[in-house]
Amino acid sequence: FPYRNGVSGKTNFTYIAAPSATRRDLKAFYELMPFRHLALLVNRSYLEALSGADIVKQMARETGFRLTEIPVSGDPGKALEAIPADADAVYVTPLPQMTEQGFSFLVEGLKQRRLPSFSLLGRPEVTKGLMATVAQQTKLQQLARRTALNIQRILLGEKASELPVPIDQTEQLVINMKTARAVGFYPQWKFLTDAELLNQEKPVPERVLTLSQVVQQAMSGNLDLIQQTRVVSAGEQQVRSSRSELLPQISFGLSAQKIDGDRASAQQGLNPETALRGTLSLSQPVLSESRRASYDIEKYGQNARVHALEQTRLDVVEEVAVAYLDVLRAKTLQRIQRENLKLTRTNLRLAEVREQVGFSGPSEVFRWQSQIATDRQNLIQADVQRELAQINLNRILNMPAEAPFETTEVGLDDPSLFTSDKRFTGYIDNPFSFDLLRRFVVADSLQRSPEVKRLQENIASQERLLKASKRVFYMPEVSLDASATRLLADGGDGQNTASSPADETDYTIGLNLSLPLYTSGRLTSEVRRVHEELAGLRAQQSAVRNQIEQRVRNAMHTARGSFAAIDLSRDAADAAHRSLKLVRDSYSNGTVSIIELIDAQNAALIADQQAANAVYDFLADLMEVERASGSFNFFAKPSDRESWYLRLDDYFAQNGISRREVN
Repeated sequence: FPYRNGVSGKTNFTYIAAPSATRRDLKAFYELMPFRHLALLVNRSYLEALSGADIVKQMARETGFRLTEIPVSGDPGKALEAIPADADAVYVTPLPQMTEQGFSFLVEGLKQRRLPSFSLLGRPEVTKGLMATVAQQTKLQQLARRTALNIQRILLGEKASELPVPIDQTEQLVINMKTARAVGFYPQWKFLTDAELLNQEKPVPERVLTLSQVVQQAMSGNLDLIQQTRVVSAGEQQVRSSRSELLPQISFGLSAQKIDGDRASAQQGLNPETALRGTLSLSQPVLSESRRASYDIEKYGQNARVHALEQTRLDVVEEVAVAYLDVLRAKTLQRIQRENLKLTRTNLRLAEVREQVGFSGPSEVFRWQSQIATDRQNLIQADVQRELAQINLNRILNMPAEAPFETTEVGLDDPSLFTSDKRFTGYIDNPFSFDLLRRFVVADSLQRSPEVKRLQENIASQERLLKASKRVFYMPEVSLDASATRLLADGGDGQNTASSPADETDYTIGLNLSLPLYTSGRLTSEVRRVHEELAGLRAQQSAVRNQIEQRVRNAMHTARGSFAAIDLSRDAADAAHRSLKLVRDSYSNGTVSIIELIDAQNAALIADQQAANAVYDFLADLMEVERASGSFNFFAKPSDRESWYLRLDDYFAQNGISRREVN
C-alpha cells in the first residue's frame, strides 16, 4: 500500500491500517496460557464466505497447537457439543446471530467444562463472562466510525490522499478473575502487573490511613515506643526504691534454738534447752549523704529516661511518616510505570501498522516487543517496592506484615503539615529572611531538644555525685538502730519455772556514726574520676548542641532545595511530554527513527518519576526539619502554632523586619 508521512499520498485513495487483531489475540492468549488444542468459534456464514480462518491456521502452524474450527449459527448448545473433549482453550470471534441469552448459555457452558476463553470483540464480552481479551473497544466499531468520518471529510472537500491511514486502538489485557477461578486458571505475576482484573477477590482493607492517623497509631502501637515507655515506668519504681533508703526500715524475725541439756542446766534458765524467740528491728538513717545523693541521682536519671522517651517518640514519628510517604511514592511510581507500559504498547501497534503498509521492517516491531518486556520487568519491580513499603509501614505500626490498608494522598496543603499555613512561605522567599528563620529554629530547637535535656539531667546527676564525693571527707554517716527480742516459748532442761519469771524481753538502742579517716587515696581518686566524667559530659553536651544545629540547618537547606524542585520538575515533565508527542507524531510520519522515539519516551518517564519524587522528597525533608527542631506539627494545637508565629515575628522584629514585610 502507498504510505508517506502517515497518509497514502495517492490521488483519490485512502485506507485504514491497524494491526491484525486475530494475530494479536492469539499471541496474547498463547502467552497467557500455552494451550495445545484450540477450539475456534466462528460465525458460520463468515467461515463459509472466507473458506477458513487463514490467520489462525498460520498461527497454529507457527506455534504448534492443534486447531478445530467450529461454525456457529444461533444455537449455543450445538456449539458447545462441537468442541472436542481434549480442547483446552476456546477463541471466541464475533457471533452476531446469537442472542444475549444464548451467549450467556455459551459462557456458562465453557465454565462448566473448565475451558479458558478469549474474546476478539473485547472488554464487553469479558464483562459478560468470557475469561480474557486485549481489546478495550470493539475494533469493528472503531473501523466503522473512522470510515464514516473519512467519508464526511471527503464530502466536505478534503483530499482522500491526505487523510491519516493508521488507526490507534486502546489495548490492555483484561481478565475476568471470577471466570478464571471457575476454570481453574490463575495468571502469572508478569500478567497481573499491567492487566485489568475484573471481579478480583481482593482482601478488603480494614483500614484507610491518613498521614495523621498513622502517626497517632504509631504512638500507641510501636514496639520501640512501648519498650521505652516500660523503661520509664521501671525507672519510677527505681526512684521509689532509692527514696525508701531514707525512710525507717522495720523488720521482724523468728529464731528457734535447741542445745544439749547439760549446757541448758548449767545456765540456770538463761538459755533453755529449746527456745523460740521473736525479734523486732528498726533502722533509721539520721544523716547519710550517700543515700541522699543516691536518691537525687535516681531522680535526675528518671528525668533523663523521660527525655529519652521523648527522643524515641520523635524518632518514631519521623520513621512512620517517612514510611507512609514511601508507600505513596511507591504507588505513584508503580502507576507511572504502568502508564509507560501502555504507551509502549501503543508504540508497538504503531510499528505494526508501519510494517503492514510496508514502511518499515519487522526489526522495529521486535525492538518494541523487547521494550515491552523491559517495561513489564520494571513494573514488576515497582509492584515489589510497593509491597515492601507497605510491609515496612505495618512493622512500624506493629500490625500483621501484610495486613491490607488504603492510603490517602498527601498534598502540601494537608492540615497536618507545617506547609498548610500560607504564612510560612513568606519567611523563606529570600535569603535574608530564610537566614533569620534558620537562626530562630536553631535556637528554638536547642531549647526543646530532648537530646540536650537528657544530657542536662545527666550532668546534674554527675554534679550531685561530685558533691557527695567531696562531702564524704567531712560528713559522717549517722544512723539509729534499735531491736527488741522476746522469748516466746521454751522447754526442756533449763526452762524457767519460777513463780515470778524473769523478764523475757531484751532490747537494744544504738546511735551509729562513721567517718572515713584513711582510705589509701580511694576517696580522692573517686572525686577526680567523677570530675573527669563531668567534664566529659559537658564536652558531649557542646558536641550534641553543635550536631543539632548542623542537623537543623542541613535539613532546612535540603527542604528549601527540594521545595523549589517541585515546580521545576513538573515543568520538566510537561516539556518532556510535549517533546514526546512531537517525536511520536514524527515517528508516525516517518521523519524520525525508533531510537529517537524511545529516547523521548524514556526522557518523559524519567521526568515523571522525578516530578513524583520531588513532592515526596520535600515532604520527607520536611519531616526531617520537624524532627531536628524537636517538635512535630501533628501534635500542635492551633494556639501552639499561633504562639510559635508570634515568637517568630518578635524575633524578626528584633532584627528589623516587621510582620507586614514578611507576609
